[in-house]
Amino acid sequence: MPIKISNIFIVLLLTALLQPCVYAKAKTDKVHIKSDRVEMNYKTGVTRYIGHVVVTSSETIATGSKMLTEQNDNNKLSQATIFGNEAHLTIKDKKDPLYAKAKIIKLFPQSHMIELIEHARATQHGNSISAPRMTYNTKTKVLQSESTKKSQAHIELLNHPSA
Repeated sequence: MPIKISNIFIVLLLTALLQPCVYAKAKTDKVHIKSDRVEMNYKTGVTRYIGHVVVTSSETIATGSKMLTEQNDNNKLSQATIFGNEAHLTIKDKKDPLYAKAKIIKLFPQSHMIELIEHARATQHGNSISAPRMTYNTKTKVLQSESTKKSQAHIELLNHPSA
């Protein structure tokens, strides 16, 4: 049976729940999660954050209406899934900041992968790409799109004039 916890206890649980996480670049970087409600199931390793979810760290901001996190047998985060009409993800890299949105955003910290699912859109350096589904490798910084029979990827490139 899930345990209901108020926001006061969320900060105390962050270190155990989300370390190491794709949101946090350094091991000492703290991850903060705010939501209207939290349900933790210690037996399954699944935690549900419900209502106005905001995840912040020094490197990342993610928002959505709901988030599920899953821990593996070693008590490490294996997957975080953010849901919303438009779930948002910002990776604050000084050289290559990435702004992304989709209905579903899946984060896989162990493999450095992010999946953007349904109405996915990502913007980097003023260039944007829209597709039904995309993947982004946070280590190699490679963004790949996938199309379907009904919809193709669409790219908008910013024209940089020569100096």
